[in-house]
Amino acid sequence: MSTIEAVSAQQLLTDRTPDWSGIAARTDTRLVIDMPNPDFEVHATRVNIEQALDNLVENACSASPASGTVTVRAP
Repeated sequence: MSTIEAVSAQQLLTDRTPDWSGIAARTDTRLVIDMPNPDFEVHATRVNIEQALDNLVENACSASPASGTVTVRAP
């Protein structure tokens, strides 16, 4: 069972961006990562937050029109 921990949003987004970029490329979508506060942390189980974000990004890319933009923004 995974435990809730402080997860660096910057590290999380950095780790997941290569996979998300592939999804964006397959759906002809521009992916923008916006994180003005690199010290922001999320308190969650890492595997669950990754899965949730992966699903959100994939759904957003799939639902966006061709040449659309999907922005992932962390506070």
